Amino acid sequence: MGKTDDALAQYRADQLDDVISTTSSVFLGLTVGCARCHDHKTDPLLQRDYYSLLAVFNGTEKYGLVPDTQDKNDKRIKIDETAKVHALIETSPQVPATRIMLRGSALNLGDEVGPAVPTLFKPISFPSPAPQTSLRRKTLAEWITAPDNALAWRVIANRIWQHHFGKGLVASPSNFGFTGSKPTKPELLDYLAQQLIQNGGRFKPLHKMILMSAAYRQSAGPAPLALRPQLLRMEAEVIRDSILAASGKLNLKLGGPGIKPRLRPDLLPTSQRNKWPLLQKEGPEQWRRSIYIYVKRQLLMPSMELFDAPTTTDSCAMRLDSTVPTQALVLMNDEFVEEQAAFLTQRAATDTLEKTIQHMFMLTLSHEADAKRLQQSLDFVKAREATSTRDQALADLAHVLFNSSEFVYIQ
Repeated sequence: MGKTDDALAQYRADQLDDVISTTSSVFLGLTVGCARCHDHKTDPLLQRDYYSLLAVFNGTEKYGLVPDTQDKNDKRIKIDETAKVHALIETSPQVPATRIMLRGSALNLGDEVGPAVPTLFKPISFPSPAPQTSLRRKTLAEWITAPDNALAWRVIANRIWQHHFGKGLVASPSNFGFTGSKPTKPELLDYLAQQLIQNGGRFKPLHKMILMSAAYRQSAGPAPLALRPQLLRMEAEVIRDSILAASGKLNLKLGGPGIKPRLRPDLLPTSQRNKWPLLQKEGPEQWRRSIYIYVKRQLLMPSMELFDAPTTTDSCAMRLDSTVPTQALVLMNDEFVEEQAAFLTQRAATDTLEKTIQHMFMLTLSHEADAKRLQQSLDFVKAREATSTRDQALADLAHVLFNSSEFVYIQ
């Protein structure tokens, strides 16, 4: 990208386009980003609506960034080592004037616009700036979460339903517009949204109500009207965290910089900037929750990628759900899984073999083995003991449990 004023203005507009598109689709279920260059083709969204939202964010700058990040003037940012968050902040209450970009080009400016919500909603007033902030984002956030903004609460309720059932009442969770899917049960969606509002926006009561409902407790199978839970595989991050939790090695430390777990040496040459360390052995620092794994676009963790972890370049409304042989091969051959299986064996150790096996079942599958599976496990361990030690035989059994469908899928 060139460093002329025009090029920098276009770069800044492209950066804010991601903010506007993500905010509108995630919280409102509207594809406002499609109105950047012209009025929306199918939804009642004007190009003016897009730039009114841009006016809300136009005074922001990035804060707490990773090294080598550049600001809106294409200058390298000095990193604040004390920053504990990555965020958009305002450094001044004065916001630059926002003008409509004809055909989305920063070189072709039209009328000036102020901050506003999309015109299909009831207008709201934006207050005068405070001493240190324009208050524009605060006003927008309060409008989105207002009890009378039914659309935002429907979008949130639909995402919670999708999390538990595998499919939302609206199958296109980030698009409630004309090109999105129609709700299979609009009355139920309204009821769930109302429950969220009545509980002050707290998610936990809604989770509890869904999980205790007759609809959720049905057996998985064909889902007419999205009212029957699907057979769901745990997300990539949850699989890794569940293995660590079962082995007793999950580090629950909160916050701080991202972690870089061990990767195969042959993958590391692709990491040129901010290089990934070559680790021979992992420890508690690498055993934190997977949400803290450092993400590099050109160097994704194979276990995360294979189990359909989304990229971080775009908002992900719904994860892919693939089933391929390489997933089983990773769980079977990955060095991390083998090591955690050994730790699980140590954690489950008791005075008798039967009790140890039952303890392993409880830690991994949350129930004891029935008589048939217990006998199969005893036979497996005794067969493995013929060629190895008991500890190794039990580690092999732990490895089998980590690879079982009952562990990976939500029953």
